[in-house]
Amino acid sequence: MANTVYSNKIIEAKAKDLLTTAVNTRSLMSVDTSLAQEAGMTKTINVYTYNGTAEELAAGEGNTNRGSISYVGTDYTVKMVQQAFDYQDEDFMKDNSIVDNMLKGANQVMVNKMSADFVAELAKATLSAPSATFGYDAIVDGIAKLNVEDESKLFVIIPNAWKADLRKDEDYKAARMGEVIYNG
Repeated sequence: MANTVYSNKIIEAKAKDLLTTAVNTRSLMSVDTSLAQEAGMTKTINVYTYNGTAEELAAGEGNTNRGSISYVGTDYTVKMVQQAFDYQDEDFMKDNSIVDNMLKGANQVMVNKMSADFVAELAKATLSAPSATFGYDAIVDGIAKLNVEDESKLFVIIPNAWKADLRKDEDYKAARMGEVIYNG
C-alpha cells in the first residue's frame, strides 16, 4: 500500500481555516497585522486623549484656546503560539483521518489559549462610569461615550458575577419590560 503524502500548502491552509473559524472574538478586537515580526518584539499601544474646546469666531478673529493631547502607553510583547504533533506513516495507513483530527485538536488547543489570553486582557479593564458601579446607568454612560447613532448591534461583555446584578437593576427590568411590550 502506497503512502499518501499531503502537500504542506494544503495542511497549512487547513490549519489556517480551522483557526480562523474557531476564533470567534474577531469582532471584539482590533487585529494589528503589523506585528508580523518575531516573538519577543515589543509593541507599544498609545491611547490618546485630546483636550480642547471649539470657539465660534468672526472672520479674521484668532482662537483664544489651544488644544493639547496626552497619552498613556502600554507595552505588549509579541508572542508566538503553536502546537506540534507527531504521527507515523503506519498510523495514517491504519486511519487516514488521523492528520485531520490532529490538526483539529492542535488548533483547538491554540484557540483555547488565545481565547483565555483575550479574556485575561479584558479583565484588566476598569469601570470608569461616573457612578463607579456596574449597572444599567454604567451601560448607558458607556454607550453615550461611543457616540453612535445605532445601538442595535452593540453588546456588552461582562463576567457572570455581574449578570445577576444587571438583571436585578430596576432600570434594566423597566427597559426590558418596554421591549417586551413594544415587540409583543
